[in-house]
Amino acid sequence: MKITILGGSGKMGGWLTNHFLNQHHTIVVSDPKKSGNEVYQDSQLEFTENNIAAVSDADVVFISVPMDCTSDVIREVAPHMKRKSILCEISTTKTSVHAALRDIEREDIRILSIHPLFGHKKSSMKKRFALIPVKHIGKEHDMFDTLFPESEVIVIEVEKHDRMMALTLSVPYFINTVLASIFKNEDIEMMERLSGTTFAIQFMLMGSILSHSSSFHTALLKDNNFTSEVLKEFSSETDRALKLLLNDVESYDNWYQQTQSKFEETISLTSKYNEMYRILETKSELSDREVEG
Repeated sequence: MKITILGGSGKMGGWLTNHFLNQHHTIVVSDPKKSGNEVYQDSQLEFTENNIAAVSDADVVFISVPMDCTSDVIREVAPHMKRKSILCEISTTKTSVHAALRDIEREDIRILSIHPLFGHKKSSMKKRFALIPVKHIGKEHDMFDTLFPESEVIVIEVEKHDRMMALTLSVPYFINTVLASIFKNEDIEMMERLSGTTFAIQFMLMGSILSHSSSFHTALLKDNNFTSEVLKEFSSETDRALKLLLNDVESYDNWYQQTQSKFEETISLTSKYNEMYRILETKSELSDREVEG
C-alpha cells in the first residue's frame, strides 16, 4: 500500500512511519519540519511539504498533526483523496474532530478515528488503541485490523472517550505541572537523592510529562470539553480534604478509608504496590547495565 502520514516527522507520526516501513509499504511523509530536499536512505520513503500532493494517490492517509490543527487538515485534504482510500486521524481528543469527520460530504472515502494508547518510543509491549466509531463500526473495525493486526482495540463512543481522557491524561498532566511549579525552587537534586519508592515513581512521571511542549500540554487541557469540569471537581475535593485534615482528623481518616474501600472493589491495591516496586527494580537493572556497558 501507499501510505501518507501528514505530520510524519512528529513523535507519533515517526512511530507510524517506522511501523509501516517495517511492513514494507511505501510511505509519503508531509511535514513542514523537514526540508523537502532531504535525502532518505530508505527507498520506500518519500517526502513532500505539500499535503494535497501527498494524499492524491495514497491508499491510506494518516493525520498526525497537533490536536488544534487536526480538523483543519481533515477539511483541507479530504476533497483531494482518491476513491476508496482511508482517512485515519489519531488525535487525543475527539469531539471537535468527529464533527469535522461527520461533515465530510464524500461517500467514496473510508473514515477511521483511533487513539494510540501508548507513547512513541520503541517497545515490545503489545500496542493498544481506542477506536471511536464515526459511521460504520463494523467496517471501521475491519480497517483497523488490516492496519494494526497485532494490536488490541477498545471500541468507545466519542463523549465517553473524551471524558476518560480528561480523567486519565488531563488531570495527571495538570497535577504534575502544579507539583513541578511547587518543586522548581527547591533543591530538586537533593529531593531525588532522598526519595523513596513513591517519590521515585512520582518524579519519573513528572519528568515525563514536562518533556512535552507547552503547546501540547495546553491543547491537551483546552481541546477537551470535559477537562474544566473534572479539574473543578478535583479542586473542590482538594479543598474538602484539606479542610478535614486541618480541622477534623477523624473525618479525614474516614474520608481516606472510604476512598480506599471503593478502589478495592475494583483493583487489588497490594498488586499495584508490588507493581510499583517491579517498575523501580527494572529501572535499576537497566541503569546497572548501562553503567557496565
